[in-house]
Amino acid sequence: MQEVFVKSSSGFDIQVLHYPAKNQKQSILFVHGGFHAAWCWELWMQYFAKNGYQTMAISLRGHGKTTSGSSWFYSLSQWAQDVRDVVQDQFLSKNLEHPIIIGHSAGTGVTQKYLDLFQPKCPLAVLVCPFPGSGGMQIMINWASTRFLPLFIGMLLLNPYLPLSNPDLAKEVFLTKEFPDDQAQVFHQKLEKSESVLAPMSMTSRYVNLERVKKYRIWVVGGKQDVLMTESVVKKCASDYGSPIIWADKCGHNVMMDVGWQQAAKQLLDKLDDWYQSQFSK
Repeated sequence: MQEVFVKSSSGFDIQVLHYPAKNQKQSILFVHGGFHAAWCWELWMQYFAKNGYQTMAISLRGHGKTTSGSSWFYSLSQWAQDVRDVVQDQFLSKNLEHPIIIGHSAGTGVTQKYLDLFQPKCPLAVLVCPFPGSGGMQIMINWASTRFLPLFIGMLLLNPYLPLSNPDLAKEVFLTKEFPDDQAQVFHQKLEKSESVLAPMSMTSRYVNLERVKKYRIWVVGGKQDVLMTESVVKKCASDYGSPIIWADKCGHNVMMDVGWQQAAKQLLDKLDDWYQSQFSK
């Protein structure tokens, strides 16, 4: 794995992790969600790189080794700009094709905002456990139904990390019961201790122009055991764009690292390879 830093249009450095691929088919840029950073994609990055897809993962401002002041009030538009800066620096400025973008959770909101604001020549976007572009209030209700008191207090104190403040709480929200407890502790230590309050609240109602985003090829991935982006939420997002759904049976919210991560990756890889072959044969 390689680590590079991209100078953003605002002057700070954006952390990007990179796995090259032999016999490269296409490039993928991974976009993380709340409380995470580029590190959360490492299993999928290695898997897809071994199967011919060069992979990169961004740490959005306020996450990982990308720092730019307090993260409380970062917006989707600011994070979308981070994605644009990385795409420009690592791909377009080198006359390379625009990468496939795979976003997770709040990172799917960033992905949709990026497509909406900048109208890039993106060949494909994959939304994993998505925030529907038409609004994700149900996600907040789902979270509140499991952790209402700490979530409520956390929002009052501008501390959305409070409902995730120990490994058991984080595991309940992000992972399945089958995920090993010792690994859950390591995972919990990596989580960001602060997070934007503004960005998730902006996604409770419609936050993109659906017609503009609908012009893109979009696939949706859902975790069958996800307690946040439940089946109805995933189907709502797929309905917004007329997208196919890939279901990860043995995964909770963090499809890319839960016990069924490899099966989910294989399902997506098969679909990607079919799509790539259809493009190559034209």
